[in-house]
Amino acid sequence: MAHVDLPDFDTLAALYRQDPGAFEALRSSLLHQALDDVEAPRRQRIEALLNRIDLHRQRARNPLHAAVIAHEMMWTSFLALNYVLHHGERPPHAGATVLQFRPRVQLH
Repeated sequence: MAHVDLPDFDTLAALYRQDPGAFEALRSSLLHQALDDVEAPRRQRIEALLNRIDLHRQRARNPLHAAVIAHEMMWTSFLALNYVLHHGERPPHAGATVLQFRPRVQLH
């Protein structure tokens, strides 16, 4: 990945407080700069992951909630990778139990 110079934390925090839209534009621009030198197959996977993260961030109630969601996503990914390293295969998907219900009696 290309080296991207980030502004210092205080500058980023001030930008977010003053103009969240400009902060998001800068964030997006920096992410795309970092991906410029990545080969196509890997770039596609990273872009798909970034899109997934953005979808989760949009559904978050506030920035802290977005951070918690990102934290959960990272741990889920880490635990899956750890499983593969120790077991040589992907973790099994949790199955669901399908419940059978009696049909409702139609009242006319």
